Amino acid sequence: FVAQPAVGADSNTNRVQIDITSQDLAVIKSRRTLATETGNTYLALDALGISDMAGNDITPVLSSFAQQVFFYDADIVPPVLASFSLNMTAGRLVLTFSENVNASTFNISAVSL
Repeated sequence: FVAQPAVGADSNTNRVQIDITSQDLAVIKSRRTLATETGNTYLALDALGISDMAGNDITPVLSSFAQQVFFYDADIVPPVLASFSLNMTAGRLVLTFSENVNASTFNISAVSL
């Protein structure tokens, strides 16, 4: 997965914070084997990813030797029903949630109108 740019950096320090866009976060969360735990959260970084104050490019972190996450903070926020629509002509009820949901876990008996 390659994120879209949304970078905030402290002024010339050894730390860069990347703010993941809501669209990218939705894509990451939709992939059940990506970034769901420490064991499947790795990062690769191209040599052109950043440079030091002297202009030296970073030593690349190749995907074949990707670095495992040091600290992983799991998604513990449950989805919320954001809205729903009902089309009586088509006989269609559409539920919209605050984040991606696992459709295979849907239980129709849990729905009441």
